[in-house]
Amino acid sequence: MRNQKVIRNVTSDEESESDPELREPQVKRRRFHSSDKKRMKYEETDELGRGSNEDIIPFAEEEYESINCETMPQTEFVSL
Repeated sequence: MRNQKVIRNVTSDEESESDPELREPQVKRRRFHSSDKKRMKYEETDELGRGSNEDIIPFAEEEYESINCETMPQTEFVSL
């Protein structure tokens, strides 16, 4: 009886890992680039703003969002 209880707990843990609602959400990365044709600079960050490449699983090209920096509203810091 005790062995069955342990096996049930292991099974429920495995089921919870495969449940899509309990998994960590995938973070879609953004690729920022200047629209200047002479120089294209790419900076990759995730939605949390981390730019580190540690422990990053690369995404396929179609999973990136392309953002044109010139069309984005720029916030400026104004000192009073």
